[in-house]
Amino acid sequence: MRSRARVYFAVLASAALIVTTTNVATGHPTHDGSGKEAGFDRVVEAVSPGGVPQERQSDIRCEDGMAGIFPCHKVDLASFVPLSELGGSIWANDAWGWTDPQTGREYALAKLFEGTAFVDITDEYDPTYLGTLPSPAPSPNDNGHIWGDIKTYGNHAFIGAEATGHGVQIFDLTRLRGVTEEREWTQDGQI
Repeated sequence: MRSRARVYFAVLASAALIVTTTNVATGHPTHDGSGKEAGFDRVVEAVSPGGVPQERQSDIRCEDGMAGIFPCHKVDLASFVPLSELGGSIWANDAWGWTDPQTGREYALAKLFEGTAFVDITDEYDPTYLGTLPSPAPSPNDNGHIWGDIKTYGNHAFIGAEATGHGVQIFDLTRLRGVTEEREWTQDGQI
């Protein structure tokens, strides 16, 4: 359980740093669709606007309130997977988790600009990116894909976003069983 918390911490910390750098004053940046807004220039750089390196990190102890560049309090950083390894995404804003009741394998689900990434975090020091479920009809000018949410119930993920026509995607998480390589996923339903 502690290892899952450390991995969730890494995913949430990276998403929080990226999201908070957009516009601290309002919490929800305005976008004109050009992609030129602060923190949303659609350019992957060596270090994000929030100072997050775009390289994988693992097994970093929490010392003096920091695990590498991430603030911490009695929680070590098991691993950090940058957005560049999640299908080359440019934006993340939500993370959730699911443990397969049949196999015991643990997965992180990350809401990205382009869709939802699935990461096998069973090996907390070497997570495996399993691919992305694309958001319906993603468009560079549809800024609603920036803000989304994932929740699980039983063996299903329910994924919503503010994008026009997105609705709620339904994904059967048991389809992740036995997968070891990246692929593009399809939804199982939509409401």
